[in-house]
Amino acid sequence: MVFHFDNLREHERKGVLFSTEIVFGDKTISCEVTDVSNGGIRARAAWALPRGERVRLKMDKLGDFSAIVVWVRDGELGLKFDDDPERVANMMMMIATYGGN
Repeated sequence: MVFHFDNLREHERKGVLFSTEIVFGDKTISCEVTDVSNGGIRARAAWALPRGERVRLKMDKLGDFSAIVVWVRDGELGLKFDDDPERVANMMMMIATYGGN
């Protein structure tokens, strides 16, 4: 039996490149979002946050969104949105129409 794991993602990803901020506790770090989906984002950041950390994404004109760190690897973070799915869908529509920040 052969298994293919080409695309196990639940949501289609869109390649982007824009800056945003991640807020956790009393700290704020800058990062670059490299792809986004209705499920979450992948971002490059100088800090490695612990898996399971609850954060807030400050995405300028797109708004603030709650998320959870689900993976950390080689200067990148995977964040899963933990916010109202309708708000996330509206944000995705804005990115598709106007781009990032």
